[in-house]
Amino acid sequence: MVALCDGSKGWKLGRLGLYSFLFSLILPASSFGQILDPIALAKKVQPSVLLVLEKESSGKVVATGSGFLVSADGKLVTNDHGSKKAEDLSAQAADGRVLRVQSILERDPAHDRELLQLAAEGLPFLLVAASVSVHPGELLAIIPSRFAGRNAVSLGTAFAEQSLFGPSRLLVATEAVARLYPGAPVVGSEGQVLGVATTRSRAKPGQLLIPVATIGKLTVLPAAGSPKQGAVAPLQTATERAGATPIVDVGKALKTPGAGQAVQELIPLSPRETGGEKGVAWALLQHGNYEKAAAAFEQALRRRSSDARAWLGFGLAKQHLGQTEEASAAFRQAVALSPSSGQAWCELGRVDLERKRYREAAGSFERAVRLQPQDARAWLGVAAANLALERRQEVLAALGRVQVSDPADTAIWRGIGEVYSRLGRPEDAATAFQRAVDRNPGDARAWLDLGLTSVELGRMERAQEILPKLFVLDPDLGTELVQALKTR
Repeated sequence: MVALCDGSKGWKLGRLGLYSFLFSLILPASSFGQILDPIALAKKVQPSVLLVLEKESSGKVVATGSGFLVSADGKLVTNDHGSKKAEDLSAQAADGRVLRVQSILERDPAHDRELLQLAAEGLPFLLVAASVSVHPGELLAIIPSRFAGRNAVSLGTAFAEQSLFGPSRLLVATEAVARLYPGAPVVGSEGQVLGVATTRSRAKPGQLLIPVATIGKLTVLPAAGSPKQGAVAPLQTATERAGATPIVDVGKALKTPGAGQAVQELIPLSPRETGGEKGVAWALLQHGNYEKAAAAFEQALRRRSSDARAWLGFGLAKQHLGQTEEASAAFRQAVALSPSSGQAWCELGRVDLERKRYREAAGSFERAVRLQPQDARAWLGVAAANLALERRQEVLAALGRVQVSDPADTAIWRGIGEVYSRLGRPEDAATAFQRAVDRNPGDARAWLDLGLTSVELGRMERAQEILPKLFVLDPDLGTELVQALKTR
């Protein structure tokens, strides 16, 4: 019995129809150290990376790529080869042997990955951890078959492409990539196998972004430092969307900006706060260095524990680190010292929402909107908390207030659409998703939400119109819409 798992979705194999993890050979990730050495990595990994050959019926090789062994009995992970049969594929080992593909154990076109069974035993293979983690900006390596030539290891950095309600994806951002990279293993700075490099790369100015089809459960840690337990944000898969907890989903629309984004956009700073000790703390928070920001705010609070703004900053830093208990305590201290701070009440509500303290969250958000009646995020928080409390009329009233404010933020419109969807109001959901794509035509997830809602409403022509746009923006999400159209 063998299965690949992407966190919540398993590849089901065998007559028993059971779901299990990868090849029943899951071991802790090994470590090559914190700094990637391309030569050492290639020496360690490449014996398990094979050249995958795709042939025509005449026997002529028409395409090549890489694949990596994950068991001694010849199980090989590579990219999806579409309609190709096992007899059209073979794999050449590092020692030159050409190995026959006995069967295609599983094919996953949506994530561009495939599991092959080779006619061979006693092969060197890579250990795949059941759970691995990565920091945004962490150095990663794509290691193709040795037939890609010398110096073929491609180095890049981890990039987590976040989305509001759909799957977040791991990508490798690199300036250049070696031949035969599709199907190659992607290895982290601690030597852990994160997944398989896919063919769905896209170019940005000076960069190439290569999506990674993950294998085990992958978590993305905050960009700065090593967080304490609980400070992880699991990458979600497409299958998690349908069964996701509504409050967790909607709560994402309420989050403050992440690393590299201006916290000051939500929290205007006074001239005194742009310099000195607190200025340093706010600057660290703005640039995503949350551990150092927390330490700086803590130092400022030792000097003046009655500073409500410092408590707010301290709470934001702890919130970004995933330390919700400490964040909640800090925000409560901030509102106790400054009951007129709508921002502090809103942040307290969001933490309570994450902790599933829905009544407290509703109360905090209601205080926030009384103080800041035009705050769309706070009104969306009111809707989210009341949705959990099954207060339908309060939810609808809050959504009306959000829409009256006509927010420019695409994420808020998507949050509105998601709440309407969960209320069983697809017409209103479609209107909200349309507003989202009107504000940001490049938001692939918003286009998918609009397409899926159109299918739900029986508007197949509209869904078909969306499909080509979605494939241009994100082929994976385009495939998801195709599947919805097929099953309608």
